[in-house]
Amino acid sequence: MSSDVAIQGGFVQLRTSNADTIVFRGGALENTVIRPYSSSHNIQLAPDGGTVGIGGDTTPDYNLEVGGTFAVSSTASANADRFLVESDGNVGIGDSTPGQKLEITSVMRLTPTDSPGACTASQEGSLYYDDSLGELCDCDGSSWAQVDGGGAC
Repeated sequence: MSSDVAIQGGFVQLRTSNADTIVFRGGALENTVIRPYSSSHNIQLAPDGGTVGIGGDTTPDYNLEVGGTFAVSSTASANADRFLVESDGNVGIGDSTPGQKLEITSVMRLTPTDSPGACTASQEGSLYYDDSLGELCDCDGSSWAQVDGGGAC
């Protein structure tokens, strides 16, 4: 693969033989696609719109949009994923192969409170740990109740 560098009118262009181009102007990247490995693996930078797309999305809708699986790791070594979002929408925390919409490996903590807010239809299915009762409580859409059936929260 051949490449060249061109400087014209305040622009610096890096170009490869397969027509991939990176354009720099005034120290900032312009709207461009960077393909570090192949045309199927790219990073789309759109600073005018404030968006970055990674993994094939050349028109990102959000500030950061990742096509495929997204992971945050504690190290660069394999199997150090701490937070993972699969392409099917499953989320793993401490789990690199989540089988449900949310899968947590190890302990999940709910900070105890005595004021969880109103239990309404939009809160149905919500959980909190009641500090005074020392009980896990859930919202049925109209009131908070102890999960173990022990009464109101």
